Amino acid sequence: MSARKTSQGFIALTSSIIVGTVLLILVISLAFTSYYSRFSILDAESKEVSQGLAEGCVETVILKYSQGKNSYITSTTFPEEVNIGSETCSIVSVSHSTPFANTQVKASFNKAVTNLEVEFFDTSPFEINSWEEVANF
Repeated sequence: MSARKTSQGFIALTSSIIVGTVLLILVISLAFTSYYSRFSILDAESKEVSQGLAEGCVETVILKYSQGKNSYITSTTFPEEVNIGSETCSIVSVSHSTPFANTQVKASFNKAVTNLEVEFFDTSPFEINSWEEVANF
């Protein structure tokens, strides 16, 4: 009879160890998931900021181009740094081939980088013909 009581205690002890281990693994995996998802959200926000900076650079190019396309292209040394708020972006190049003007801009924020190649019509109202994010120039 005492052997039976011993085996029942062993089964209860083994079961509680297994259940405790499974719960510990579950808690640790949930903790790591929430920890890493925080960085994913931060990376997504940084990408949004870098995209906004690059779009601001494109708008700056279109504005300067509309004020005098020939003088802007010939008098500017590229890459040109543009301040947007407290951040900066770079106008890498601007070229002209009738009826289009082409520009490449780059912006980065917290290691998130956005490279845009934009082609727009070189006459008023300066409509965008193509807008593409590329990996590298």
